[in-house]
Amino acid sequence: MPTSKTLVKILVVVCVFFALNAGLTYILEPYGSKSQVVWADYHKMERMDTVLQGSSYVQAGIDPVVLDERCNTMSYCLGTPHQRLEESFVGIRTAYEDYGIKQVVMGVSPSAVSDPRAPWPDGAYLRQRRQYTNFADAFAIANEMLFHYGAISSEESINFLFPWKSHHVAFTPSNIIDNVKRKVEQVDLGVAVEAAELKWHYMGRGHGMSETYFDQNRVELGSFNHMLESEIDPEKESIVLPERARTIGEMCTYCKEHDIDLVFVSLPMPEYNYAEAESVYFDFIEDVREVLKPYDVPLYDFNCVKDSVFHRIPEYFSDPTHLNGDGCAVFTEVFADFYKRYLAGEDVSDLFTTPEEAVLAVDFVSAILAETKATDEGVQVSCHVAASPEVDVEYCLYMKEKADSDDWVRVCDWSRNPEMMYKPDHRGTVYLRAAARKVGNTTDSDRYRDLTVMY
Repeated sequence: MPTSKTLVKILVVVCVFFALNAGLTYILEPYGSKSQVVWADYHKMERMDTVLQGSSYVQAGIDPVVLDERCNTMSYCLGTPHQRLEESFVGIRTAYEDYGIKQVVMGVSPSAVSDPRAPWPDGAYLRQRRQYTNFADAFAIANEMLFHYGAISSEESINFLFPWKSHHVAFTPSNIIDNVKRKVEQVDLGVAVEAAELKWHYMGRGHGMSETYFDQNRVELGSFNHMLESEIDPEKESIVLPERARTIGEMCTYCKEHDIDLVFVSLPMPEYNYAEAESVYFDFIEDVREVLKPYDVPLYDFNCVKDSVFHRIPEYFSDPTHLNGDGCAVFTEVFADFYKRYLAGEDVSDLFTTPEEAVLAVDFVSAILAETKATDEGVQVSCHVAASPEVDVEYCLYMKEKADSDDWVRVCDWSRNPEMMYKPDHRGTVYLRAAARKVGNTTDSDRYRDLTVMY
């Protein structure tokens, strides 16, 4: 039987462990995360009837202030980066319990429905929500994530005890010191979150947007398919995993039982995400609709919105999936018109086209994707493009001598052949640019792809 001295030693070790863990959490957990500012401002709202929910697509894509001006609503954005469906569901329930909300706009993302991992009970979103609730509620939510949604069996469950393990600033003295300083000084959260991400601005009411512009000449091969968290299996019946389908069903049921109007939306992305021949984007949309069908909950795909309603341009995007500030300003006006009609019970189908029509509308080269192979005959460049299958495309190849040079020289004529060969006159690093354009265009290219090859 342990002696009193042994028990004291054990107690000391336990106390030291918890003190060390608490200290690491304090100095390493970021001050000024997007989840932190979203929940802090949420509790400043006097009233709320509409929640914009989902991932950062929604946070960046819809301005709640503009929406309210047009729709006579009082909305708030609870969407945050990498938000899981189960976290979104908690946010909806919280907003109903706190404010009695009547409407939810649920932005659906490919990763949210295809992520095989169980939701982490101490992720940034739920952890920051917990700062404003009581122990019983926090315990109930943690229990739900651990046991109802299966997080207890995941490898990440141990991190529940160590929040700094997954949420931390960079492990450098300057970053740690700056983080502690912000906490001690209680720097305004909006200022702190903007400092953490270059050219990202917090606009209030949970909404934030980026000033950056995405260069669509740098897209990745199969970009939309790579957004899916689980591998695409042709034998699988649905991109939506059964676990995520269950959560969607629970969300729909809860909203119906509490008289909350729930509508799912997919926000605009650059055209190449769905115009590329191998893209499964529209399969993803149809699979989500199949899950929603038994609950009579609609999904509106704004990548099928008519070009006359929303004419997207590359300058509207900050990256492969998010609208930037300019894009958000234009799209929010479009969405507000749609949502006002939707809430009034009007038929809004006239705003949308079919997936087939949406692809045919991409009557230009939205992206060029190229692969290279060094052979004895030279550098072989194989291209394919994201565009309507009706578009007649031609290709050519440029070369430059130095990495920092802007002097591109065309080394082959334009042709419809996507396979090109270039024979360098020296061994070493070769700088090439594969270009593509719609036949009949006279520009240097619709899109190009810069390639660095060791020959």
